[in-house]
Amino acid sequence: MRPSALALRHAVESSGKVKAVQLWDKSKDDLTKQLAELKTELGQLRIQKVVSSGSKLNKIHDLRKSIARVLTVINAKQRSQLRLFYKNKKYAPLDLRAKQTRAIRRRLSPEDKARVLEKTKKRSTHFPQRKYAIKVRFTPTRGAN
Repeated sequence: MRPSALALRHAVESSGKVKAVQLWDKSKDDLTKQLAELKTELGQLRIQKVVSSGSKLNKIHDLRKSIARVLTVINAKQRSQLRLFYKNKKYAPLDLRAKQTRAIRRRLSPEDKARVLEKTKKRSTHFPQRKYAIKVRFTPTRGAN
């Protein structure tokens, strides 16, 4: 066993808490091993709680949160790998796409929005928008001073 794994196991056994910072640089195999260890320890604590009726609730709580942290790191790493895999592909899975809002997702793309029908082009060239100039007369208002 590596020294970092020993130190981490000692930290887990003493406090029951796992720091998420320590998990990011671990491989997937190490994370799954640690997850299995935490789950077995949680099972043992639950049995002890029933048998001895001792208050192990704080330790159980910490273990559950540690399991959640490990699972979160595993899932985040998996999603980042999937994002790399689908980076230059035409389609990506729905859960990897940007969420945004429903209206934004259904909005026309910029190139579709810029498209103009042939008939509309002809109409705009043959009948351009007329330009009007309005002559403004300046009349000073009375009683302003």
